[in-house]
Amino acid sequence: QYLQEPGAFHGKRGTKVSFDGMVVENSDGNSSYQINAASVAEMAAQTSGLSAEVNADGPVMNMIPKEGGNSFTTIVTGMFSNYHFESTNLTDELKSRGFSNVNRTYRLYDEAVSVGGPILKNKVWFFAAPRTWGVSKQLAGLYWNKTQDVFLTPPNATRKVVLWTPWVDRPLDAQSGREEWYNSLFGRTTWQASSRNKFSFLLDYQRACNCFGRAGGTSSQEAVGASYKFQPTRLIQARWTSARTNRLLLQAGTAFNVSQWNAFWEPAVTPDIISVRDLGLGIRYGSQTTY
Repeated sequence: QYLQEPGAFHGKRGTKVSFDGMVVENSDGNSSYQINAASVAEMAAQTSGLSAEVNADGPVMNMIPKEGGNSFTTIVTGMFSNYHFESTNLTDELKSRGFSNVNRTYRLYDEAVSVGGPILKNKVWFFAAPRTWGVSKQLAGLYWNKTQDVFLTPPNATRKVVLWTPWVDRPLDAQSGREEWYNSLFGRTTWQASSRNKFSFLLDYQRACNCFGRAGGTSSQEAVGASYKFQPTRLIQARWTSARTNRLLLQAGTAFNVSQWNAFWEPAVTPDIISVRDLGLGIRYGSQTTY
């Protein structure tokens, strides 16, 4: 996902990201689609755009996908870490100055399996790469509201203000702070129709959540904002390649990137709870300002 963040090279900003030569971003350079690393055979980097096939003047990244072959192959990868592998700098001195928590990783993981092989030897091949990855971590200075269900407004009020009580002793879990998770079901089929013509079709079906995304110290968890569930997201591509001669290659392709950006209510937040900005404490709580 980091490759889709704006980049700069020789003073030109905005990295253009393509998958199998076709752009996976929308018009403003963003996308809810996350490239499945288990499906990538090669990355081609170009430091300057403005070529015939790319409408960009900055860095260009093209991800070339894997495909099956005449022999069955399987690759299994995995990575895991959590707070047991971390140290902490929360000393008694810092605690005496008001610090009560630090950044802690609850879970950091990446698990994938890629499988490829023949359906018909020398004719039709398949490739599949299911992958799940993500991170959940506690952020210093960011707390859930322990009294999110305690209202300061009258019972019949159409808009409600909640009492703010930082939940400093909440047990560490996946939703203690920032949480991101991504699931990808990637599949590709390749057909060698003739010695000169080759067709491929791929589908990547994804579900993801960018949850509780703002940095700590400014908000409660119920008011962090920028929380989205990207589901379902689908990338569909079809490509034709034809080697006409030793010097002439024809290619044509089409791609559909169907994105979802669904904001959601945080736990214990209802539509009648308003967002409160406390200038004295320097925090926002209650709910997001907008959805």
